[in-house]
Amino acid sequence: MKKQERVIKEFRNAFKKKIECWANEYPSMFFVYNEALETIDFTKKIECVIVGDNPGYEEVGRETYLVGQAGKLGKHFFEEVLNESDFYKSAVFLNKTPIATPKTKGLEECPLFIVQETQRWMAKKIAKLCKDLKCDVYIIGASNLETIFETFMRSLKKERREICFSNKGVRSGVRIFSILVFNHFSRNSLKVDFSERYPNGTLSDFRKMGLEDSRKFYSNFY
Repeated sequence: MKKQERVIKEFRNAFKKKIECWANEYPSMFFVYNEALETIDFTKKIECVIVGDNPGYEEVGRETYLVGQAGKLGKHFFEEVLNESDFYKSAVFLNKTPIATPKTKGLEECPLFIVQETQRWMAKKIAKLCKDLKCDVYIIGASNLETIFETFMRSLKKERREICFSNKGVRSGVRIFSILVFNHFSRNSLKVDFSERYPNGTLSDFRKMGLEDSRKFYSNFY
């Protein structure tokens, strides 16, 4: 677990510094660091990185990602529907951008170049994080991947492609992380979708669904 601890500490230090940099460079905007990164239990293996949209009202107040209504629905889904509370607790939670807005749609009112810059940075760091931790990335919020978060998705797949074809990629036996795509937690969209497609489904079925939906986006972002 020592490598896992080193990887996480490197990531969160870089993330905190970047948040400070953005805050100083763009003082009219609000950027939120996820303080939950400071309390990760390094004795447990990290199973995946779960990526939400961007910080909202609750996340700003608590400086923690996915603690608003959508996050609560997500927690309920993993614990009550999948019966996988340990899996949920062993995930790292991040966002496609750390720019805070009351609603995700509010990002459309922010300067586009800043929104895109933050998404590219997050995608690059998340790709490296997943490679180093040998875990997959679960992208929550399929509906916005071709609009508000197109830059993030395109950048993430570009980073994964580069890892695949680098000397440290497939040819050297390094595990390449998978990108899984799901509906949003909000309004129980994910729960409804999963229940309809996989009644009494398991975590394995959930992964299968995420991989199936991810393929829908590959041709659009290459």
